[in-house]
Amino acid sequence: MGKKVFLSAGHGGSDPGAVGNGLKEKDINLQIMLADKAELERHGVEVICSRLKDENDPVTEEVKEANASGAKIAVSHHVNSAENNKADGSESLYYGTSAEGKLLAEYCEEETKKLGQNSRGVVARNDLWFLRGTKMVAVITESAFINNKNDISILDTVTEQQKFGQAYAKAILRHLGIEYKPVTTSVSTTGKAEEVKVDYAKSFNKAYAGTYTVKSSDGLNMRTGANTSKKLIKNIPNGEKVQCYGYYTRESDGTVWLLVTYKGYTGFMSKGYLK
Repeated sequence: MGKKVFLSAGHGGSDPGAVGNGLKEKDINLQIMLADKAELERHGVEVICSRLKDENDPVTEEVKEANASGAKIAVSHHVNSAENNKADGSESLYYGTSAEGKLLAEYCEEETKKLGQNSRGVVARNDLWFLRGTKMVAVITESAFINNKNDISILDTVTEQQKFGQAYAKAILRHLGIEYKPVTTSVSTTGKAEEVKVDYAKSFNKAYAGTYTVKSSDGLNMRTGANTSKKLIKNIPNGEKVQCYGYYTRESDGTVWLLVTYKGYTGFMSKGYLK
């Protein structure tokens, strides 16, 4: 991994951030950041994160961690709030004298507009410590206004939050000069190459990260999502090893499906048959 990025999920722990419409900013920020992280790592980018769960994470510590990380880019994910509950749209903030920061902020807004979000544009802010204290190209994203019911409707589910994370990852990849590759994998069961879309994992747990061995005499099916009804990608033979980075989805019956990679394939496999 030659490229390195620092990501922050603003607020956390005893600091919920902005609240509104039954939502807490800290929770939205974390889901956006985790999806951003997953996309960047899928493209070979090394990612350092301020937090991976709900815990106290003051901006002073974020800046220290960012500066110590050796990253070339730092992005902090937030959502907005305003006294006027009619305010809407996304915006991206950068330090006023940073031309590269402005460019990255513009990329962020271009990508969120593709999701159907209204853009308020980019804003120079020299008073915010995350922008002023970091030593690299830095941007703060504000995805939507949490106290505007219509605006936050684009961001009030985990799936939607993950889409924003994907969008910001695309912006970062553009800035790094890395071509974005859609989330697809080849299906090898039809006799010819077929590209299919793979679902996003719903959760992250670093305890699930690692190399697993298939333990099933008939092999284990890799699928496009966390359910046996999802499309079959490939049967992985017994004894073969797969890699998980910590992303998973838990079904309503408690079954855990890990998002894994295997020889260029990416998909979901039931954890019960992986040791």
